[in-house]
Amino acid sequence: MPTFDAHAGPVPGTASDRGIAFGRGGPPRRAVLSSDGFSLIEMLTVVSIMGVLAALVFPGMSTARQRASSLRCAQNLRQIGMGMRLYADSDAAGLLPGSAAPGRPPIGLNPWPTWIYTLTNQIGGIEKLRICPSDTLRALLRTNFGCSYVLNEYTAADALRSPSPVTGPDGSTVLTVSPIRRLDSIQNPSGTILVFEASRLSQQIGDLQTHPDAWFFGWNYVLADIDPYRHGKGANYLFADNHVAQIPASDLKKRIESGDNFAVPPP
Repeated sequence: MPTFDAHAGPVPGTASDRGIAFGRGGPPRRAVLSSDGFSLIEMLTVVSIMGVLAALVFPGMSTARQRASSLRCAQNLRQIGMGMRLYADSDAAGLLPGSAAPGRPPIGLNPWPTWIYTLTNQIGGIEKLRICPSDTLRALLRTNFGCSYVLNEYTAADALRSPSPVTGPDGSTVLTVSPIRRLDSIQNPSGTILVFEASRLSQQIGDLQTHPDAWFFGWNYVLADIDPYRHGKGANYLFADNHVAQIPASDLKKRIESGDNFAVPPP
């Protein structure tokens, strides 16, 4: 049994030194030893909390970036729309822009200059306006003088065709819509789309206009011309009254499937 000195306290080497304390009238108990480090449970708790916060914050940041890119794209289109208005006002016949203008041609199958360079005399900053921040091919477009946006063939100045039958792969036919090349001749400006966001295929081959006659044959023909999912579930569209609207791709797909070609200028 350990010995004690009444004046000096516990004798060194006794049970007190080995972490055992004696309470009054009770059995010996283990002394509580303090520690400055984290326990495993505490560390796991912190890691779990950080994981939950990351799951909450990161999607929000991604959505915010996507929203910001969409807004910058809409600003691009509004400025392009202003340029198209000025172009039509300065044209002797009041025509909307087409592709027949000097400029650097894109690297692709089409040797014509990128259509947006037709607005060089109307607006500045074309090198920035021609690229959508959400365009996955923006690096390619910067080097090949391409554009994230494509003209509606039904309103472009050099869509000079008259109505004629168009035959699809299934043998069915539709009538070609007469283009409206003069901006002031558009009867429903707020419902007429002038510029779409271009598809990857259009950009890679240097296409300048859509081919909406073929859209009557289905959604896949639309996707060959434009990118209705540029900003997630939708894309931006420039209308003839210069307003820009983001429209869900699902809405446009339903219109195509019902036989309503949204590229056609409405009466």
